[in-house]
Amino acid sequence: MRTNTSNTAARYQGQLVINWHMTEACNYQCSYCYAHWTKPESGRKDSKGRMLNLETLSNSLREARLAHPALRLKVNTVVNQLNCDEDMTALVKSFAPDKWKVLRMLPVLTNQLEVTDSQFAAFLARHQALDTIISAEDNDSLTESYIMVDPKGRFFQNSTALGAAGYHYSRSIVEAGADAAFSDLTFSARKYLSRYSQTRAHEMQETLV
Repeated sequence: MRTNTSNTAARYQGQLVINWHMTEACNYQCSYCYAHWTKPESGRKDSKGRMLNLETLSNSLREARLAHPALRLKVNTVVNQLNCDEDMTALVKSFAPDKWKVLRMLPVLTNQLEVTDSQFAAFLARHQALDTIISAEDNDSLTESYIMVDPKGRFFQNSTALGAAGYHYSRSIVEAGADAAFSDLTFSARKYLSRYSQTRAHEMQETLV
């Protein structure tokens, strides 16, 4: 299914979310990351080989909340072979996020760290205590459902139609225009809108409580 961006924006005003990757540079080189344009390195380390200090991060979040009481936090976790057996309950609670997005590792460039259906289900079951803030996305939900722009100004998308690992890129948005460029890709408005309608419903419930 191909969907027109302007039509989608007009019909669902206020829900259009675009991920703009302004640069390929990143402090971390995680092998399970879906946003690599070049062959990724392995591990959860930065370019200098340093591991993220979780205690420092937790303290920084507390300081940020003191300075900005209205701050809202979302934590993203990509479930893969490196962490699928971990229990992150205490860690996530220490961060006190408003939302914990749990994504199953999507084998776009490599399936080296891919997890099975049972492993992903077990991870979610292990963290049932945090069910009220968890937003889980399996591989099907992650496919053809994001609006992303690469550093060259092209829409890009993972696609079941490719039949191989990698991304499908549109023509340049500047040269072809947003509508024409977006029409180059296959996009599921149903999956996209389901993701953000659930987020809005959760926020409304928090407001009512």
